[in-house]
Amino acid sequence: MSLAVAVTADAAPSRKKAIWGPVRVDGVSQFPIYRDLGAGIYQIELHWNQVASTRPARPTDPTDPAYRWPAALDDAVQEAQRYGIRLSIVMSGTPSWASGRSDPDWAPRRPADYGRFARAASRRYPSVRLWMIWGEPTRRRNFQ
Repeated sequence: MSLAVAVTADAAPSRKKAIWGPVRVDGVSQFPIYRDLGAGIYQIELHWNQVASTRPARPTDPTDPAYRWPAALDDAVQEAQRYGIRLSIVMSGTPSWASGRSDPDWAPRRPADYGRFARAASRRYPSVRLWMIWGEPTRRRNFQ
């Protein structure tokens, strides 16, 4: 005799459970899956070096033409709100104009440049309340 038990993936979202993953797969949002798994936080990276490959004239203004905000992050913000999941953005990657080096893992020469970018990002994404300043900066290859 065997017994089959139905398992549902309807976990209550936890404000302490976070997940990394794609926003979409083949055009389909993955946020319903993340919600069903009980994730209350979705983590995503924002690469300063990709957003601001040239120095912005108005660095705290997210509408400065030098900024190229990633469409995937804009999509993640909308999907997170739609599914009741908080977003956590990890900001990293220094542009060469700020560090003087081609490797984005180098710290900016002037930390205020990073601060101005952080301000622009927070203005671009006002619904985001969780921000991580660089991931694992104590690992030499991540932050020099």
